[in-house]
Amino acid sequence: MHSIASTVPALPHVLASEGPSTIFVQRSAMASTVFAAPSRLMTKVLRPQGARGAGCFPLDEARGRLGKGQLPSLCARTARLWHVSAHPTVGAGTVVFMSHVDERLSGPAAASRSNAPDLRRSADEADHAHSCCAPSRAPDMRMTRSATVRGVDGSGTHCIEQAALQGGRFLMGDSTGDGNRPDGETPVHQVEVAPFSIDVTSVTNADFARFVDATGYVTEAESFGFSAVFHLAVEALRDEIMGPATGVPWWYGVRGADWRHPGGSESSVDGLDDHPAVHVSWNDAVAYCDWAARRLPTEAEWEFASRGGLDGARYPWGEDLMAPHWRVNIFQGEFPNRNTSEDGWSTTAPVRSYEPNGYGLWQTVGNVWEWCADWFDASYYLRSPLTSPTGPSEGASRVMRGGSYLCHSSYCNRYRNSARSSNTPDSSMGNAGFRTVGI
Repeated sequence: MHSIASTVPALPHVLASEGPSTIFVQRSAMASTVFAAPSRLMTKVLRPQGARGAGCFPLDEARGRLGKGQLPSLCARTARLWHVSAHPTVGAGTVVFMSHVDERLSGPAAASRSNAPDLRRSADEADHAHSCCAPSRAPDMRMTRSATVRGVDGSGTHCIEQAALQGGRFLMGDSTGDGNRPDGETPVHQVEVAPFSIDVTSVTNADFARFVDATGYVTEAESFGFSAVFHLAVEALRDEIMGPATGVPWWYGVRGADWRHPGGSESSVDGLDDHPAVHVSWNDAVAYCDWAARRLPTEAEWEFASRGGLDGARYPWGEDLMAPHWRVNIFQGEFPNRNTSEDGWSTTAPVRSYEPNGYGLWQTVGNVWEWCADWFDASYYLRSPLTSPTGPSEGASRVMRGGSYLCHSSYCNRYRNSARSSNTPDSSMGNAGFRTVGI
């Protein structure tokens, strides 16, 4: 079982250390350190707000100044150089030095054991050692929901365009040999689904905001007070970063991270109305469905819709990942250290990015994981019925489909039609959302 560690190093060990680099030297309360800032934070560093005494030095000159103790307001004897990929606004081989930086730009700080959240990988995912999937909440973190919710009764207005699918038979499972054995993507088996209608996109921030405004709903990330955020996407105050999950140290528990603040308290969804809502648990998604008189798709319905009529295909558009350009929002570069964002996005993309599949659905793979109705069981395909399977009758975690912007071929190749994952129903993370089907 993987849990959040009691302390977080000021400099994450997963940072890249090759090639031309931009580094960021930061003065801390105790001593001066060198902090390799994520690109999105580096953008803030280059702005006047929250910082003063900034200077840029060529890499060799910076090393020399560190060695001679010539960087202003810096105890150079305690500093070390760490490399990350060059920020596009700063030339390769440049050091960005800040003699003072606002708290919002600080790296993960040490957290006491009492403050560390108990985020763990679910039992179903324990064997997924190379996964971008998020940690789950531990059983001892369960709580009784006390939020007062108005109008979660089918009275809501669901505004997402629908694809009316005729149903039919298809081959479900991994036909290409790309599957991860613990995920249970085989055996390939024939399945028949009845006609249904499904959202052509994931539920967006604007859609979820209408639900929350109408009902006063409080998500589980808000109730627990924290959620899981990928380390390069954190935008939070130092004391809000609670710790990394062991086994998946690129995930941090972040206080104040929720659907309105996907990176933490210093982030927002302003200007992101058409991006998928994230930090939404399975329970939250079901609450939305109850309000909108909808339901989550079964796993079989989700895969049928994602294939877009291409039976046995690896991706919604066919077999080639680059055909001839990026058609999916996933992680490019060196996971988890450096995301080159060649597909145009470092975290979520607008839900109508790239092209729709043959059924008119957008981004069923990549971007965000999508919750399904089914309980997860890696052996379920061995006994799945032919007609309208709905999954096991019980379980510990719920099925997630489609992969996310964090999937990378070296760690998690789950940006495929047949790929499966799961998490506990109360878990939330910055790379998971949902779409719905009609009742």
